[in-house]
Amino acid sequence: WSFGALMLGMRGAAMLGSWLAPLTVRRTERAVLLVTCPAAIVLFNLLLWLLASPPALVFLGAIGLVAALLRPVTSAMLNELIPSGQRATIISLQSLLFTLLTAMIYPALFALGDRTSLAFAIGVAGVLMALMTAPVLALLFRAGGATAPQPQTSPGG
Repeated sequence: WSFGALMLGMRGAAMLGSWLAPLTVRRTERAVLLVTCPAAIVLFNLLLWLLASPPALVFLGAIGLVAALLRPVTSAMLNELIPSGQRATIISLQSLLFTLLTAMIYPALFALGDRTSLAFAIGVAGVLMALMTAPVLALLFRAGGATAPQPQTSPGG
């Protein structure tokens, strides 16, 4: 039942992040969220690796919380940057590419975890995320999407 408790904690943290997202989006600049949220996720992955112990599993919940905070920001940004006639196609392609990337990276990380340790594989995942996020953020800032005005959302959704 410990796995169930872990999953419950992770999903609860993600729900808390979703609940806090509208407030966070209104009070924080988009550029700040686009930089700090991925940096925090990378940091939590590295801490999971370096502090590999049962109490360090709280960082899994922190990852879910931060990812949920970032979701409405990226969604609004895509809606602003992509013309409506192309939006569905581009977002579908984004989803397809993410799925293909996941299908390649996860087995490699699982194999690495089998050969070394799960904690090390999680640390490698954090480093890979940092390496992939940096150029994407640079493109977003260059395209002006990171500095666009904040969307106005109502509390709770």
